[in-house]
Amino acid sequence: MKKILYKAGLIYTLITGSGFAALHLLSSLQQRALHWQEYGGVLLVCLLVYLLFVLHYVKYIGQLNEQTRAFAKGDLTAKVPNFRNDELGELSDSLQSMAEKLTQSMQQTLREKGQMETILASMAEGVLAFDSTGKLLLINRTAEEMLNVSGEEVREHYLLEFLPNHQLAQLLKKCITTGQELKTDLHLFLDDADYYEVYITPIKGEGNNEGKQVNHVINQEINRYVFHDRKLDADDADFLLPQDELSGERKIDELIYGEGDEANNADRQQKETVVQNQAEKGNIFPQGTVMVLRNVTKLRQLEQMRSEFIANVSHELRTPLTLIKGFVETILDGAREDRELTTKFLTIINNETDRLNTLISDLLFLSQLESGDMEIVKRKIDSRVLVDKIITLLQPVAQSKNIRMESEFKLGAEYFYASEEMIEQVLINLVDNAIKYSFANGVVKIMVKPYREKIRASESTGQEKIAIEVTDQGMGIPSHSIPRLFERFYRVDKARSRQVGGTGLGLSIVKHIVERHQGKVLVRSQENQGATFIIILPKV
Repeated sequence: MKKILYKAGLIYTLITGSGFAALHLLSSLQQRALHWQEYGGVLLVCLLVYLLFVLHYVKYIGQLNEQTRAFAKGDLTAKVPNFRNDELGELSDSLQSMAEKLTQSMQQTLREKGQMETILASMAEGVLAFDSTGKLLLINRTAEEMLNVSGEEVREHYLLEFLPNHQLAQLLKKCITTGQELKTDLHLFLDDADYYEVYITPIKGEGNNEGKQVNHVINQEINRYVFHDRKLDADDADFLLPQDELSGERKIDELIYGEGDEANNADRQQKETVVQNQAEKGNIFPQGTVMVLRNVTKLRQLEQMRSEFIANVSHELRTPLTLIKGFVETILDGAREDRELTTKFLTIINNETDRLNTLISDLLFLSQLESGDMEIVKRKIDSRVLVDKIITLLQPVAQSKNIRMESEFKLGAEYFYASEEMIEQVLINLVDNAIKYSFANGVVKIMVKPYREKIRASESTGQEKIAIEVTDQGMGIPSHSIPRLFERFYRVDKARSRQVGGTGLGLSIVKHIVERHQGKVLVRSQENQGATFIIILPKV
């Protein structure tokens, strides 16, 4: 049964008169219960507000966490909207600023990497980069072609694994372990005739941790073997240990102590101390090396040709000068009393002087051709008139050996444009050689015909050209001598060349004149069956 408490009182008014009023009153227990309900409601509202606040923070922190994870994966485009002015807002701004700076830095790095790759790819030299253990880090396209390897296949491999050249491997090892810049010339392969200039330089950096790593390895290995009665070679330890232990190429005990050698403890301890002190410096172990390979075969050939040229010029000048001096001394010593002998000697002196003059003139002319200083003035040349002129000039020489000179002209080769003086000199040199080296009673033939250069069996170039062939019936030219025919002072048969005379520069002059006319010279020959020299020139 529920109890209810009321309170009543008398009320009097002028309108209604007397009456009463009753009030419903709560008990103290009910009052307290009501208060607790009010408190609980307020607390519940506070908890709901707090929960919403926490969930909002947790959600925002989760978004920041996702953003940082995206940054860690390399996605710097991830963004979190920021409408806050508190510490989380500052953190979001800091993360966004860091992402922008990282993006700029990565873009700069990529640009620099692209520039470096472009430079390396366009270099004529081969470039290889190795780390401190001798593993390949980088190789450019030129080096791949030189070594006939693929960069993807040999990267992270040691040099000897893709290039079996122990001399080069020792140079690389020395550079890695001593930090010295090294340079040498060598053959990359045993059966390779090409010469390569090799330049190896260390990559040095601040606070070289590689040195500490190597030092730790040295200490480990010394402690492992220090109680063995083996000899420690400080040079080997300093030179071979760091790379070989880290690479695992050879057993460390064989590198440090040798194979079966014994030494006293004092000597061993002294050398161990030397190795440790050197390793602790760190700077003796570079972070890596860069190797540059340059094919210098042509350069060495040019140097050899220059040396041979100087020797040949000296010889060619010395020979007539010696003869002239000898005959002059003979005349001065009394031969002038014999008029006939004096005349003979003076004739020889005159001939040798002419030979010297011709030699010097040819050298100067050849020098002008090679330098490009000589201007070529082309004009229309009548092929028949030119060839007839050459035959007329050299007919006396041919008649002295009873050699018949013939000419033949094909349709379409009547005219061409060139420097008449230069082409005359070319033909004089070739025909004169043909007469000199032909057997007596032979034939020297000059043929002029049109020429079309073949690209494929069924196609030819559109430019019209002319071919002038000079054929003799002499001793011919050995096949191994043909590639060197146009070198200065080169002679196939030196003894015969001295007999027939000449400076040894004629064919070299021929080649340079023809090339200045954008033409070329071909040679066909077999021993004892004569030779044919073919000059190919543009018609216009």
